[in-house]
Amino acid sequence: MSSINRIFGKHFPLPIPPELVDETSLLTYLGLSPKELKKIWWYRERMYARFDIAKGGGKARQITAPDRRLKILQSKLTPLLRP
Repeated sequence: MSSINRIFGKHFPLPIPPELVDETSLLTYLGLSPKELKKIWWYRERMYARFDIAKGGGKARQITAPDRRLKILQSKLTPLLRP
C-alpha cells in the first residue's frame, strides 16, 4: 500500500471543473496570459512574505503569507476546488 493510501485512505475521484480542464481554460478563467502564468511559476517563492509571530511561552511561529496578487488568484480558484 502506498504511503498516500495509508495517510488519506481510499482514493475518492473528484470531478474536474471545466475551468481547470486545460491551460487555455485556466488562463481564461483567471484572466492571465501564458507569459503571466510562467512569471508567477518562476517567481512563486518570492510571492510569499515570511514573518514570525509570538506564541504563548515565548516561542515563535513562522507565517508564510501570499502577496496580494497571489491571494487574488487563490481566491478565484478556491470555489472551483471546494467539494
